[in-house]
Amino acid sequence: MTVIGQGNKAGNGGQAEPIDFGSAAFRTDPWPAYASARRDRPVWWSDRLGQLCVVRHADVMRVLTDPVFTVEYPFKRTRQAFGETLLDIDGARHLAQRRAAQHLLGFEGVAAAVAGLAPGIIGATISGLPAGRPVDAVAALAEPIARGVIRGLFGIDAETGDRLARHLSRVSRYIETADVDLGDVVEDRRALEAEIGRLIDEGLSPRPAALALRVQRMASELERTQLMRLMLLMMAAGVETPLSAIANALAVLLDHRHLIDRLAVEPSLADSFALEVMRFQPPQHDTTRFVRGHTMLGGIEVRRGTSVRVFLASANRDESVFRAADRFDPERFLPGRPPVPVLSFGAGRHACPGRPLASAIIAEALRRLAGGFQDIRPAEDCDPTITGEGFRRPQRLTLVLDPRRRPATASLPGAAVA
Repeated sequence: MTVIGQGNKAGNGGQAEPIDFGSAAFRTDPWPAYASARRDRPVWWSDRLGQLCVVRHADVMRVLTDPVFTVEYPFKRTRQAFGETLLDIDGARHLAQRRAAQHLLGFEGVAAAVAGLAPGIIGATISGLPAGRPVDAVAALAEPIARGVIRGLFGIDAETGDRLARHLSRVSRYIETADVDLGDVVEDRRALEAEIGRLIDEGLSPRPAALALRVQRMASELERTQLMRLMLLMMAAGVETPLSAIANALAVLLDHRHLIDRLAVEPSLADSFALEVMRFQPPQHDTTRFVRGHTMLGGIEVRRGTSVRVFLASANRDESVFRAADRFDPERFLPGRPPVPVLSFGAGRHACPGRPLASAIIAEALRRLAGGFQDIRPAEDCDPTITGEGFRRPQRLTLVLDPRRRPATASLPGAAVA
């Protein structure tokens, strides 16, 4: 029996690792490698990563939900960048912060809150896009929508939002690649906490904003540092996840342009399309857990303290769970279809509480983009390749947008093309 853990981490028996994580082929098209690993060696020790790797849906779900696996580890980059947050604690402290995060991001009215911001933020962004001329949809569409919606939900003005974004960019880069000095990151975090503390003290907005009101109600329920770090985490993830997901959705849409009219007028199709994008091309491919005590995983004995990397993206393409898993099916999640567990947002006690918010932003952006343009074409220099270390997306996506001459069926306010 193979045993993996502290003091014994070879575990490969002289075999080559099933995935070459450093190869250009894996960075640009990881799906064949994931499929091969699921078939031949679904659990293995990677000397390159220094972690046990897990790629099958059932095993990934086990690691995410079994309490023998924990997120607690004091040297995680997220802990170093954000301080202690719900990302890297378990037990009572995690439950308190998770309840707060669910209160802020998982509330039933989140989709309505996003729709309420759509004319002024999503619609305005779309109406400002040039018609019939090449435009980088990542910089001109995905990024301003993601940043604008988060600012709007928290009631933060543009000037403050820009200051926060400048500090957040270096923090996010450290988490993704660790090529930023940690001392600089800590300074950025302190500046961010000072800004967020001021917002809490002064009130996030002179007008009601969906999340601002909830933050103000929570100010007496959470310890101040916890609340500031929770808001910092939500502002970072609340921008990067929708930004990457919208960019990925546009890259996928290039292969499904026949659906543009339907996306404009069928709300359930846009919702299903958004969730299928998160399954098919998720912004993040993996996450890490640590073993609390000896256990078995995929026929391998794993010792306490072992670091385990689970590949959510591979689990989302597991043929034993998803029919035609390597085919993008925009109707896969329509109402009435059998539910299947997409793991892009995790599962169990650490499932991302921001899933309703991210899904609502992506779907609303798709609806309004389709309402304003009758076709979306790749420009000559368009590169839809999805890459990245942490958050994966096209780095530049040059599109040509053809304006609608008439509504698909019914026009959507705020999506008119200038």
